Amino acid sequence: MRTYKVAWLLFKNNIKLYKFYMMVLTFIIAIYYNFLAIAYNPYVAAITSSIESARTASVMCSGVLFVVLLFFMLHATNFFYKQRYKEIATYMLMGIKKNQIARVIALESIIVGGVSLLAGGMIGLVFSKLFFMILGSRSILNTHFEFYFSIEAVEALIVLIGSILVLLAFRNSALVKRSKLITLLNASKKEESEPKQKVIRGLLGVIGIGWGYYLAIGLKGTGEEGVSLWVPILLLVCVGTYLVYSGFFSLILKWCIANKKFSYKRGRLISLSNTFFRLGSNYRSYAATTILCAATLTCLMLSLSLKQFDEQRVTLEAPYSLSYLNEEPSVDEKVEAKIKESTKHQIIGKSQIHFFKAKVQVGAGERKREDEMLITSYSEIEANLEMLKYPHRERILKRMKPSQEKVSEIKHATVAFSLQKQSGEKYQVGAHEYTGKTVEKIPFLGAMPELGGFDTLVVTNEEYRQLLEELEGEEQCVHHINLTHQEESLDLMNSIIRIIPNYQTVLNCYAMQYKTKYYLFGAFYFLGFILSIIFMVTVFSTIYFKCMSEAYSDQKQYAILKKMGMSKETIKRSINSQLMTAMVLPILLGILHSLAAICILEGCMHMNFLKSKVEAISIVAGCMILGLIMMSQKYMQMVTNKE
Repeated sequence: MRTYKVAWLLFKNNIKLYKFYMMVLTFIIAIYYNFLAIAYNPYVAAITSSIESARTASVMCSGVLFVVLLFFMLHATNFFYKQRYKEIATYMLMGIKKNQIARVIALESIIVGGVSLLAGGMIGLVFSKLFFMILGSRSILNTHFEFYFSIEAVEALIVLIGSILVLLAFRNSALVKRSKLITLLNASKKEESEPKQKVIRGLLGVIGIGWGYYLAIGLKGTGEEGVSLWVPILLLVCVGTYLVYSGFFSLILKWCIANKKFSYKRGRLISLSNTFFRLGSNYRSYAATTILCAATLTCLMLSLSLKQFDEQRVTLEAPYSLSYLNEEPSVDEKVEAKIKESTKHQIIGKSQIHFFKAKVQVGAGERKREDEMLITSYSEIEANLEMLKYPHRERILKRMKPSQEKVSEIKHATVAFSLQKQSGEKYQVGAHEYTGKTVEKIPFLGAMPELGGFDTLVVTNEEYRQLLEELEGEEQCVHHINLTHQEESLDLMNSIIRIIPNYQTVLNCYAMQYKTKYYLFGAFYFLGFILSIIFMVTVFSTIYFKCMSEAYSDQKQYAILKKMGMSKETIKRSINSQLMTAMVLPILLGILHSLAAICILEGCMHMNFLKSKVEAISIVAGCMILGLIMMSQKYMQMVTNKE
């Protein structure tokens, strides 16, 4: 019988073994096709730069997906090979040459991947229009995509996935050729030895992770200095994670086993011992799973954070129902009279913000530059936030409160990312020198055409009066009005603009911003969310294959314990404890890694994303709990020989 026929027959006979793997692989490939298709879709190239940014995001995501896919397929291949030790040994006993077995196994792996590639590509193509419709709706309002078959994306998908399949085929072939018959026959009888205690390696790992956290959290918002440390932070955390699992985790497990009050309860001794003695071969998998879990959470947090920022853009760009620059009292009277004529809208808040423009020297040394900024007093900010009833205003005002030597800065409403230092920046206004206390993104002037692009320096009331006098600045005043039902005030605004001279450059209102809102980060949010789902599926699948491999090894052990009188409930508790050790620790450490990583984003955007962080952790934790329940049932079936 020819090699390809034998490989196809083996594939059909082992379809039950490959079922879960093929489902996951098909899902990832279907998504992968659509990520690749973004770069070749002519409808994306034909519309605005808002969705054009999706091209950049798709290229980045495609590269990350390739690495994740390679890791997942390598991990799954290891699991399948271990499951077939006896089968391969039987072929050798039958006198079949290793080269022939290697060719069959390699070809079988190509068939498994090829079927998944075909199914995934077809599913991705069928749902591509839905994918682009959602992408368009998240990127810019009222964007329509026609169905488009991208032959370039298909070719790229075949080349990329094909290269992985060829790599895995050569790897599987090499594994078979290197295998020894006696090793394959005794693989299930192999006893795990106690892992060596590598205290120094473990301590180096803890130091590496701690140092990475310090750089990410302690230097948050330090401008270009902080951005330049991204790669060292990533290396420190990744290498530190590997060292912790290879050197420090064994000490923790050994201490838990020695603590009888802890280990003798709920069948923990069996699960802890299994984890401890298998650590020598599993610590790499634990480290990789932790890093992948951190990537999942970071990607999801980033996606939700961009969504949160996008939702707050209207609040920042149009914090008031109406804002206008004016010095004529008669105009103010006419505006209020026009509002009173409306039966639908009433004034619920009014304020005025006084400020003046000035040249400010920002930074020191080679970084020193001259910017034109707005100067205002702390009392103006205090009254403004109070009028808006802005959330957490007391805490924000406490952070911003200036002194004679220290000032605060407000980034203008339209800025998204900034390398501005969070604190410690140097400012010189005239002959006065100040040190930056904090940089905030809060409602101030919004996106007013002429003034909305200027950053604002907040000084004390006394310093404001002194600077205004010394610099002979021209003080300006913006009037803010908040109305009821401001979302529906567009008609009223259209009547008010006739009253205000040069309204094109001095007026800003919520209704117009609300109606013409663009989702600047919508594409990144959607692609990031999809990518985080793939990460999550990969994390779960990786843990699943590792745990099922351990379940296969534990069948004889639990059979003996069952004969000795161990109850089914005790076995179940022991299994749950073992699975929790395999899942909870990587997830907890992954959460810490991702929280440190998202601090860098908060520093660049000068915003707090607590809500997004809580949402991301809750989503991942909930999914992993469901996965734990499913794996527990499957594990129980395998060790009790139930189909």
